[in-house]
Formats: sequence, structure tokens, C-alpha cells
Amino acid sequence: MNLVSQEPLWISHRGLCQNFLENTKEAFKAAEASGFDFLETDLRLTKDQKIVLLHDCDLSRITGGAVQSNTEELSSDEIKSIDLPTGQKILFMKDFMEEFKNMNWVFDIKPETAHSLIQVLSRVIRDRPQVIEKTYFLFWSKTHEKEFLNLFPKAKCFQRETKCYRANLAFLLGLDFLSGVKSGEIYSIPPRFKGVKLLKKSQVEKFHKKGAKVIAYLPDSKTEIQVAKELNCDFIISNLAKI
Repeated sequence: MNLVSQEPLWISHRGLCQNFLENTKEAFKAAEASGFDFLETDLRLTKDQKIVLLHDCDLSRITGGAVQSNTEELSSDEIKSIDLPTGQKILFMKDFMEEFKNMNWVFDIKPETAHSLIQVLSRVIRDRPQVIEKTYFLFWSKTHEKEFLNLFPKAKCFQRETKCYRANLAFLLGLDFLSGVKSGEIYSIPPRFKGVKLLKKSQVEKFHKKGAKVIAYLPDSKTEIQVAKELNCDFIISNLAKI
């Protein structure tokens, strides 16, 4: 994975969802066609230990209320039988990796079943070692992140949410020595926090001065995306089309 670029690397957040449901094959194909560098998705387990791409614990939102069960309560066959409101299907990780093997990936490991998921994911990676090279991982728990890195010390992880908030708040208050930012790591900067603008030149420069990279995290307009580009953010993760 070549990360040397003058332009930001673009990450599609759950695929382009303007015309398709999130985390579906159709949404990811739209993102691929739009020219994104990475596809970001969420990993969860079925009852029979298959990995599916779903953000929520339960299926209520994604099915429009037709299915109320949690993902881990259903078998892979039951998941496959579900028709989403727009006629699409819930996507399994195995099919995702085959369909989008030419893309880079970001895997968000949801915490509720993370320990079990790591065990299943480790078997997938041992069968497909190239996954480590082409993927960034995101964990919500220090324990789960450590568990995974003990298995795959060369894996690349984005910094956890708590570390990103700590760093951004420290820089915002001028308490740079409390930021905890480490060289070579990758931190997210949201456009704003509790109404206070964060995506600005001073914030980005402080991360870069410490040798860290930054992700413009979900800018919600073309104007904010343009700002992220002008500030030399290293990554842009977006629900919108690439500009």
C-alpha cells in the first residue's frame, strides 16, 4: 500500500449511500467508481461465526423495522434470507473481499463481540495474509486492540476515539504536552466539537509537527471537504462523493 501522495487519501464511509443502503455491495461499487482509495466498513459476527458488514448491533434500522434481532442471534443463512428495503442484501466479509480485492480497506471492529470476532478474523488473515498490507483497523477498546496486535504486530491501526479526542482537546487548549500524540500514528479531526471548530490550520499543523498523520473525519459538506484538502489532511473519510 503506497501512502506517499500529495493529495489526501480518500476513504468511503460505509460506501456511497446517496442511492444505496450503507455497507452494501452497491454502495461500495458506487464508491469504487467514484475513485475512492479505501472502503471503510463495520465487522460483526453471526450466530454461526461468520463476519457480516453491519454498523448496528441489531437489524432494526437497516431493515426498516422488519427484523428486530441482533446480528449475533441469527445464523448466516437467516441473514442471507433478509431482503433490505431497497432490494439489496446484507454483505458478508468473504464476498466483500472477493468483490473489492483491488481496493484498500478500513475495518471497524465493533466492541460488542470484538474478542470473538478477532479470533475469526485471525483465521481469515492467516488464509489471506495480504489483508494486513492493504487494511487499516479501528478498535474501540484498548484491550481488543492489544489482543489483535499481539497476533498481528505489523497491523496498522487508526488511533482510538478517546485518543483522538484527547489530542484534539489538548491542542485546542494550548496544552500540547498533554496531547499524547505519537509520531507515525494517525488521528481523526472532526469538523467541530460541541460547536467549536476543530478542522483548522493550527490543529492540523500541530499533529504534523509531531510526525502524526490526520484524517478529516466526516466533513459534512463540499466546502468542509475542500477545507480539508487545503489544510493538507492526509486522509479524508466521507459520506459524500469524492471531489
